Amino acid sequence: MKLEIRQFPLAWRWTQASHAVFPDSVLAQLEPVEAGEAADVNVRNRSSLEGQHLRDDLFRSIVHQDASTGAASEFLATLSIADATPVYLSWDGATALRTTWTIFRQYWGDFCYPASDDVSIAPEDESWLLLYFHCEQFEFGIKKEHNQSAHTTA
Repeated sequence: MKLEIRQFPLAWRWTQASHAVFPDSVLAQLEPVEAGEAADVNVRNRSSLEGQHLRDDLFRSIVHQDASTGAASEFLATLSIADATPVYLSWDGATALRTTWTIFRQYWGDFCYPASDDVSIAPEDESWLLLYFHCEQFEFGIKKEHNQSAHTTA
């Protein structure tokens, strides 16, 4: 059974005036994933970490960015990721959704809450991984075994 976005545990972040109210056209592009898939996404992304950071042995380059400033949006814009790229956002082993890079990039602050969220963002092909840490830091890496042509200029 497909979970509707308004039934998603974090939907209040995007549907309540006290936080943010996304347009229906954006909400329609937020696809909650079922529990088993959410667990799989989380395990895949966490296997790329050593402690709380990307594993140096798996990534060609790792870029860090302070997410507490206006530079965070600029940083995300410098990542040469195609707008329509499907991405998974994973908060934990039970909470994940699929959307597009454009939606994440445009609304990242509504997906990544400081002081509470650690979120991993990855495409379906797992060629790169973006982490948001609750201490307002981004960490981005391109996996070594993937083609370098379609990713970061940062």
